[in-house]
Amino acid sequence: MIADFLRRFWVCLLLSVPVVALSMMFQELVGYHLDFPYREPVVVVLATIIYLYGGWPFLQGTWASCVPGNRE
Repeated sequence: MIADFLRRFWVCLLLSVPVVALSMMFQELVGYHLDFPYREPVVVVLATIIYLYGGWPFLQGTWASCVPGNRE
């Protein structure tokens, strides 16, 4: 279980680098401009992957605690 969390952490960290680099706020803070067609949808897709992949164990736990009959 710990190995799974660690793997998820590193994958999400690697996927977060392009999300942060393409963020307009970060670009203004650092002082560069990187723009290309469909930049925003790429960021949204990467952020969704990070949310779902990294948060999957927590989402499963939340779902299991909300479904009637699964309470201990």
